[in-house]
Amino acid sequence: MTIAQKHIEHLSSMKNSVEDVLREILTENASEIVMLVKSGQLAKGLNSDNQPLRWAYGDGFYADITQKWADSENVSVPKTAGSPYNFQWSGQTFDNMQFKLIPKSYKVFTVAGKQRLLEGIYGEIFNLTREHNEYVNKMILQPNLVKWIEENWFKLI
Repeated sequence: MTIAQKHIEHLSSMKNSVEDVLREILTENASEIVMLVKSGQLAKGLNSDNQPLRWAYGDGFYADITQKWADSENVSVPKTAGSPYNFQWSGQTFDNMQFKLIPKSYKVFTVAGKQRLLEGIYGEIFNLTREHNEYVNKMILQPNLVKWIEENWFKLI
């Protein structure tokens, strides 16, 4: 067998492993991906399209009365009039957010009933925004995949 043939076979073997490697990278970085949805989107009052959390009865920003209501329920996170919804009332939504691999992708989710309720009101809010998805691709997946390729390419030699 020629050296070229050995490399071709090795590359083929590596190619067949790429999807599993990407899934492993995603799993290893799950907490950072969940934080993108928590802190980078929902805490800023943004949906998955990077837009304010508008709904039938609101524009995505707290009204004057909201802080008084929050005070009466001992909510510690400010609900200042004019600031975007931050999804930090009881803590249940954020505390229960998780990452799950699904075929060919992944998703971020929270308590099923709470998620259905919130998405029924605000639309899709648990998917990454385009910017956050690009971040995951460029800052998490790509460098880690390149590292894996470099480490495994030379295992043949």
